[in-house]
Parts: sequence; C-alpha cells; structure tokens
Amino acid sequence: MEQMTRTGVYGVAIEDGKMLLITQVSGPFKGKYDFPGGGIEFGETPEEALRREFEEEVGMGFRSFVFEANLSN
Repeated sequence: MEQMTRTGVYGVAIEDGKMLLITQVSGPFKGKYDFPGGGIEFGETPEEALRREFEEEVGMGFRSFVFEANLSN
C-alpha cells in the first residue's frame, strides 16, 4: 500500500465574539463541527489555499488575515 502525506490549512474566523464553524458533510467526521479549510493543492501557497477553501466552503472571502503556522505534533 502506498503511503501519502497531505498538508492542509484551516482557518479561524472570529467576528463580534463569534467563531465560524462548518459541519462536515461526508467522510469519517460527517456531522461534526470543524474549521473551514482543507488540502493545499500543488503549486498553491498556504495563504492561497486558505482563501480558496473559505470561498469553496462558506462563500466567504476576506481582505486580510493573520497567518500563524503550527508545526508541532
């Protein structure tokens, strides 16, 4: 069996003290809450991937954001 590693990005959107969450519609976490995000496609920067995922999942864009990478396990 071939093993593959995939890197993803997830965003936390907060406005007026409220946090945006999505509900997973498929997969092993179907019905569970999650942050908007997903896999980084070939050639994308993490920032581009996050902007794309927000547009795809919640139809939302943003003018600016703070990017913090958490690379700890």
